[in-house]
Amino acid sequence: MPDSNNSIRDNSDEAINGPVVLSCNKCRTIVGDTFAYVASLPERNYIALQSVPESVVCGKAKKMATERGEENSVYFELTCAECQAPIGRRYLTTVEDMDSIRNCFALDIDKVITYELGKCLGNKTSEMPPPEFYASTAMYEEMTKLRNNLAALAAHVQKLELAVYRNGTSISPRTSGGQPPPSRKRSQGLHPEIYHVDSSKRRGWISWRALRPAGPDDRPALDTETVANSQASVENGILESIDGKLETKSPFLTTPLSVLHIALSILGGALSSGFLLAGGFTIFCAGPGGALVAFTLAVLALYMVMTSLMEIRSIIPDSVPYYMFGAHVLGQTVGAALAWNFWLMWISIIAYEVAAFGHIMQFWVPHVHSAVWCLPLFLCCFAIVVVNTKYYTVVEHSFTMLKLCGVVVALICGALIASGKVGGHKYGLENWHKGEAPFVGGALGIACAAIYSSFSIVGAEAAAVMAMRTCSPRVRHLVPAFVCGGLAILFLTSIFVTGLVVSYDSTWFTSNSDAGDSAESSTFTYIFEMARLHAGADIVNAVLLVTALFDCCAALYVSSALLQDLGMRGLAPRFLRQQEGNGQGRDFSVYCLATSGIVALVIWGLSYISAKYSLSVIAGAIGVSGFLMWGSVAVMHIRIRCAKKFRDVAKSIDGAYRAWLFPVGPIFCLLYVVSSLGGVIWVAVWLGFLVDMFLLATSQLFIFVILLLVAATVQYFGYCRIR
Repeated sequence: MPDSNNSIRDNSDEAINGPVVLSCNKCRTIVGDTFAYVASLPERNYIALQSVPESVVCGKAKKMATERGEENSVYFELTCAECQAPIGRRYLTTVEDMDSIRNCFALDIDKVITYELGKCLGNKTSEMPPPEFYASTAMYEEMTKLRNNLAALAAHVQKLELAVYRNGTSISPRTSGGQPPPSRKRSQGLHPEIYHVDSSKRRGWISWRALRPAGPDDRPALDTETVANSQASVENGILESIDGKLETKSPFLTTPLSVLHIALSILGGALSSGFLLAGGFTIFCAGPGGALVAFTLAVLALYMVMTSLMEIRSIIPDSVPYYMFGAHVLGQTVGAALAWNFWLMWISIIAYEVAAFGHIMQFWVPHVHSAVWCLPLFLCCFAIVVVNTKYYTVVEHSFTMLKLCGVVVALICGALIASGKVGGHKYGLENWHKGEAPFVGGALGIACAAIYSSFSIVGAEAAAVMAMRTCSPRVRHLVPAFVCGGLAILFLTSIFVTGLVVSYDSTWFTSNSDAGDSAESSTFTYIFEMARLHAGADIVNAVLLVTALFDCCAALYVSSALLQDLGMRGLAPRFLRQQEGNGQGRDFSVYCLATSGIVALVIWGLSYISAKYSLSVIAGAIGVSGFLMWGSVAVMHIRIRCAKKFRDVAKSIDGAYRAWLFPVGPIFCLLYVVSSLGGVIWVAVWLGFLVDMFLLATSQLFIFVILLLVAATVQYFGYCRIR
């Protein structure tokens, strides 16, 4: 290749008839050609290409431009793979006059050499004119036509998608001068890109656009360049907004999972310290028969929720996480409140596990205050999440198998005790006919037990979302029955065996009236004590400690990642948007982790105001949060089946999941949630206004109402500010 340093700007007086090849000025490596030409900025010394060969390396570190006229522009530096010399930039954000090269490969004209193919240099063999590239020209014209057709098709598809999500209304074009149409229909539906993050116009700590429903004029007209750049934006993890682009990575976009992975994840979550510590307390509330009914109803409600959730998942875009479904179906105000309620549920789980740390340790060191052990163990969880989460899943699944084995051993011991083989006394069904058993308190007792049973089951509906990420439709239909069947066998067997051995009016319940104030409140520990297997009790207590440690780590990780995602969507303080992954599997910043930890510690500290009922109130709050999520899923399912725009979307999707129990499923779920909460509130008021039970059922409801009011207020002021 000749060593000519002719640039495009130097050829302004000389016509270029053929294609131009660009090479590095230092090592002569080819770095591009004009077949990928997009635009040129001679005043900035840039030529923009749509694609470049592998000889061009795009840096991973984002830099800020300091040149005059390019202030605050963010870019990746482009270097030559052979000589490592800088040859250009790839801009993420630009000033207004450089919008044409945003997301393109902008090569510096001074750092590349241009060579026109077919240009005769040096001696000529004849006076014949240089050959013309008719075939290349025709091919380039056909490629240009195809690119334009694809761009027009993509624009039309996006307009149709927007129309479907906006009550079936068509999209009105912008009027002349770039102004929106004089009137538009206010929509309650949401597009997957509804949550706009406006970094240039934001004032304060939350985006006013975050809760504003997108109108037809919120998205600019799509031209060829916009559509061409959209694919590059998706490949590089860039979320498009109205006023710019924001780099993001959602931590909830999971890869396809196997059935074994789903089963171990759900069983590991079900065998939490909540069930191991507070599961037997349902017998005290409703008797052995009432506890079985409560867990049976909870598993049935879970099955209904899973089928409803799978149908919702099948028509909601894959980029939308589970906790944001409400924003797409029920409106942005309710959706934001449900998202924050979901985050608070995980924060409450952290507080519960932190409080459980101290009570579990008191089994071995009864004379030391529980708070002495809580903070060191919580800092241990914090360090695990900060340092490395790469091997957490493997360790969690291995420990899940150990917990299953421990539960099976405890149930075998309980069966031997009930049959009289161990302990010297044959219980049989004696405790099922004692006093008010088997149904203590009737329907109200079952309602009270339902709160604690839901605490053990809440979160298992995530298996429905996992199932929709799998490849096999057969697996999708089997997952609800498989998961609910496994949980039913686990819970019902445990409650049945415990009910054979422990009476509902046992002094063991009265001495441990709070569901988890000490490690002795674990029914499995009590079974080993009755079997005079004191070493087994120590093993169960150690399992409880490690379980609480793992649950706290998982809750801390999920709540931090969730808070990071809320910040990305403009629903959380601005500083939470920063993403500082450390390469060890952590997809959120330290700010999100610290915020989640501080809020959890505050809730844990408030629990010592009434330490006697601390764990039971927190467990009830977690159960009520789960009830709110289940109720919202049922309402969303009914809304999707009744609204025409969602029915049209479902018909257009091949293989969309259909819940076969509709409308029985969502109606049963709503009745279960309302009757359980109403029953607990009625018992709390009817028995002389029991403050602890009343707070157990209503504290999270009050918080959810406050979240709704805050979301509505932010939405209202957002409208006022924008208009």
